[in-house]
Amino acid sequence: MSPRSKASDEVFCRSCGEPIERTTEICHHCGVRNAAWMPSETREIRAHDPEQHDTIISGNWWCVIVVGMALQAYTGMYDANVLFGETAVFAGWVLPPIGLFVDAMYVRANSRWDPSIGWTVGGCLPFVALIVGMFYFYRRRRALRTLTRPISQDQ
Repeated sequence: MSPRSKASDEVFCRSCGEPIERTTEICHHCGVRNAAWMPSETREIRAHDPEQHDTIISGNWWCVIVVGMALQAYTGMYDANVLFGETAVFAGWVLPPIGLFVDAMYVRANSRWDPSIGWTVGGCLPFVALIVGMFYFYRRRRALRTLTRPISQDQ
């Protein structure tokens, strides 16, 4: 018995093992749904191409987010008017959403992750921005780290 072969645009059916086109929703041999198939609108959403987003933004805008989060934490724990006046309170409220918005442009242009405007909106809410910022940094690191990993020959 010879081993089955498939073309580059085909996958093996998970039920009967016959080669079928990757874009086929239902296997025409056995009638089982193709596990690799997804609707065209889903394909477009998942296929974020960094080449479509050109930006001159540097990757250092995360520092603005950190400073804003630190000011929020400081002004929440201590009386900020004593040392910095209203400027620290205002900066702690304004810097996180600005940093999140601009840094999202950098991430969008340099990774496959497309951060939504929800991150910026979350950064507008005092003290919620601290939690949003931590999750954003975690997700940002994962998205940008995947670009620096070498792709193995197995994939």
